[in-house]
Amino acid sequence: MSTGSRNYTGEDALQLLQDLGLKQQAAMYPKVHDLTYPLPKLDMRVHCLHGSGVDTAEHFTYDVPRFSDSAPPAPSHVRQGPGDGTVNLRSLEAGRRLGSRVNM
Repeated sequence: MSTGSRNYTGEDALQLLQDLGLKQQAAMYPKVHDLTYPLPKLDMRVHCLHGSGVDTAEHFTYDVPRFSDSAPPAPSHVRQGPGDGTVNLRSLEAGRRLGSRVNM
């Protein structure tokens, strides 16, 4: 996601919440961030099922210099990539990092 002055990645989640004026969410973020990252290594067989081959939104561009305390306008551009129509393929394949006993 990007604005005229900033490109946000997953590592910028807290800053994005702050820039959007989401004070309660920003206050909770440090308390919940480590619940799912890094993904734990599992010592059991895991089957991760997902679809793919459907255009899926993977990056949003907003025609504003920066986010403010109000809801942003609709994105001016949405870059599509591979996925299941809801979640992009890079995120869908995160299950591979759960350990050597993962079947995708």
